Amino acid sequence: MFKSGINCTLSGEGTILGPTQESNSPGAAIELEDNSNVLTIDGNLTIKAREGKRIDSNGKVILDAGIIIRAGKVVVNNGHFISSRDVNGGDNPAILLFSPNSYRSELVINGGTFECESGNAKFLINIQDEYRDHASVKIYGGKFIGFNPADNDAEGPHTNFVADGYTVTASYDAATSRTVYTVVKATAVTDEESLKTGLSTTGAAVMLSGDTEITYVSVAKKATLNLNGKTLNCNADEALRSNSQSGNLSIVGPGTIKATAVLPNKQTSGISVRNGGTVNIFDGVTVDGGSGSKGNYAVRIIYGTVNIYGGVFECDGDAKFLINMQDTNRSKCTAKIYGGTFVGFNPADNTAEGTGTNFVADGYKSVETTYNGKQAWKVVKE
Repeated sequence: MFKSGINCTLSGEGTILGPTQESNSPGAAIELEDNSNVLTIDGNLTIKAREGKRIDSNGKVILDAGIIIRAGKVVVNNGHFISSRDVNGGDNPAILLFSPNSYRSELVINGGTFECESGNAKFLINIQDEYRDHASVKIYGGKFIGFNPADNDAEGPHTNFVADGYTVTASYDAATSRTVYTVVKATAVTDEESLKTGLSTTGAAVMLSGDTEITYVSVAKKATLNLNGKTLNCNADEALRSNSQSGNLSIVGPGTIKATAVLPNKQTSGISVRNGGTVNIFDGVTVDGGSGSKGNYAVRIIYGTVNIYGGVFECDGDAKFLINMQDTNRSKCTAKIYGGTFVGFNPADNTAEGTGTNFVADGYKSVETTYNGKQAWKVVKE
């Protein structure tokens, strides 16, 4: 425990495990307790809370974190931070900011890996509710497993801890059913032309600055589009597409992609894939196939691959072909669904490619639910 007057760097290798003492308040492997403290963490350390087996005299679960900042500043440049399970089997925070009274706490993350024990990382980085006005979190880098630092529920829906000018890229680990988010520098875009330019660079992480209208954006590189809580309005039949074998577009939320074109003699889609391209869609993304066209698809595959790990998929019209492959190219089309909610469309049993079409990946299933009062299906792990 760091009481006061500490300004130092903690580095090296090995594991720091805590808390080391019993009490009726949260405990941790590392605690800071004075506004003057500044602790920088570097090297290859692993910092982990002990398994939380404690409840207070009122029966409330006591949070045990890897690090608790009661007062002072922690800067994380590297390391591995693991949250433990509490007495009810849920996950404690890896880092908790808990600063009552006149205390002030600050967390800056530039790097490192953060994950939880059981996969429920809802509060992986957390500020104690009643002390939110006393604390700040800014994230400039790092890898977060099962926790989107730019869009989470830690402090309420759509909490964003990521610093201005930064965003997240995403990848999916099918073996653990967890998405891995990495914080990187963002390229802000404001219109169709800047979106095209941004997505033309391999490895680009592009972020919408406002609601944007497009008629044709073709992606031929590996890139990430963060909707950043905005809406991308697609005003043509295939306004947003991955359009070559080198095109690999990952889309992260929150935000909406909406097919706004009304073309009675054409099919329209929010997202399309051609020429061997790939699209990966993650949680927080809503894809709306629109209405009034000959066919209204959230996602249309002409030739290529779509991987869906989360999000909401809907259209205002008939949802029979909400996810759809080009009939003449089915052998060159792949759709694998690991998550997400599908309004009016059962991804495990539909007629998009004939009776009994199943787009759901092995090891997953579709369960009936409702979404905004409408019949829907949600894909979950078996």
